[in-house]
Amino acid sequence: MIVLHHEFVAEYPKRKKEKITSTLIDYGIPHGDTAMSRTVGLPAAIAATLILQGKIKHAGVHIPVSPIIYEPALDELEKLGIVCREKRQPV
Repeated sequence: MIVLHHEFVAEYPKRKKEKITSTLIDYGIPHGDTAMSRTVGLPAAIAATLILQGKIKHAGVHIPVSPIIYEPALDELEKLGIVCREKRQPV
């Protein structure tokens, strides 16, 4: 089992503060892949596939902070049951 949990308090111009929590929980597959191998290996494989398909055209090494990179990767991970749940609430 692997758990990734982030908590942020964001303050926006002309808006109130907001608490954002993001949680990902994944389990290994009995007699199969571990949760760690799934959450590390699958994103790398998805990124490689997207590059080979020409859907990611950036040259060089990039961290996944651009929607062009992370949105299709997250869509593919969701199909594989790996989802980050996000909650927002006023502070």
